[in-house]
Amino acid sequence: MMFGTELASPKRANHSAYILYACASYERNMLGQGVVRVRTIVVVLVMLVSMSSILFGLPAPVHAQSRAFLRVHVVDQNARDYENVTVEVWRAVLVDSGKTDTDGLWQTRLDADGREYDVKVFNGNTITKIVQMMNAKDVYLEFSLERLAPAPRLVVSNVDYSPSEITPGDIVNMSITITNMGTLNANASLLTFIAFPTHITMFQTGTTFNLGALDINATVDLTARVLVDLSATTGPHLLQYEMSYTSDTGYSYEYEGAFGIFVGGFPEVKIHNVIVDPSTLNRGTDGVLTLELINAGTEVADGVTVRIQGAEILTSTTGYAGRIERDNVVDVVFGIHVYKYENLGTHLLNATVTYMDPKGNSFAESKLLEIDVVAPVSLLPTYDLSLGLVSVALAIVAILSLKRLGVKL
Repeated sequence: MMFGTELASPKRANHSAYILYACASYERNMLGQGVVRVRTIVVVLVMLVSMSSILFGLPAPVHAQSRAFLRVHVVDQNARDYENVTVEVWRAVLVDSGKTDTDGLWQTRLDADGREYDVKVFNGNTITKIVQMMNAKDVYLEFSLERLAPAPRLVVSNVDYSPSEITPGDIVNMSITITNMGTLNANASLLTFIAFPTHITMFQTGTTFNLGALDINATVDLTARVLVDLSATTGPHLLQYEMSYTSDTGYSYEYEGAFGIFVGGFPEVKIHNVIVDPSTLNRGTDGVLTLELINAGTEVADGVTVRIQGAEILTSTTGYAGRIERDNVVDVVFGIHVYKYENLGTHLLNATVTYMDPKGNSFAESKLLEIDVVAPVSLLPTYDLSLGLVSVALAIVAILSLKRLGVKL
């Protein structure tokens, strides 16, 4: 591809030169004659020359496309120049490529008319940056890429849990697979658990496991057991470990990692206590029924609602508690109004508590409530009591009368 200004064709060049020559000759002649209007005519003729590409269909001149240098510098994890790293420049297709020199440098010249390019550097790992070239300005990019060298590399490639659904109180068997994904054999390999979440501990197994020697791409499986305490919080937890091993070349390696264990659970909302105020209900009495709800489960309960059936003596039949955290207690209050002619005796109310866990699973818990309506205690004497009192009074009057008459008793 050629870059630069397109040359005019011989036909166009001869044509333009002829007109300019005629203009110049005419101007000299007119000056010789002292005519003042010469310059005006010359300007008109020059305008005709500039319009000739339109009038005669001649091609317009092409301007040079702006270009600029893209300079790439690659360093390693120690900030040292990284040589022999592949660099590629893409714009839908590969535009240019090469390798860095001993100074970690590579450069190319690109169109700089606002185009965007993907610049990739890789040595097994890949880093990509997007650069926009514009206004003919050179661009400098620096990449930091980890320098790779032959070495073993042990990783935890898989973990299986039994049971698969873990809840507080479970003993969990973990089948752990370790793979040598490096480029040298690993020897004297050890895996040691170094940190545990709160309320999760090793159970009947130690914290250090001997993996032995692993060839390149070889795997080894180990089984570890942990106890998830009843007080463990639900959600993800990290088990942190340290891997140590040596290579055939005599170097030692250590690194720390972690994998997750997810503790699930379920809410369990119960009616913990029933309080009736006043404690004795009579006809015409107003009061309050309070239900104490407790979440005795291992997960938060959402949308907690209480509905009561057979509640003729209540002013409402639905109460809302919303969210209840585990081990928390929330009160739900209902109004009581005993009508004047309400039946005396025990009223049976069926209270149903409904709620959900964070995953949207629904739960329900019911309890039968007994509320007594009794007759009020009268302060007036009963008939038998009244008759007895009258009898006693008459006896006293009779005795006093006989004593006045001198009758000895």
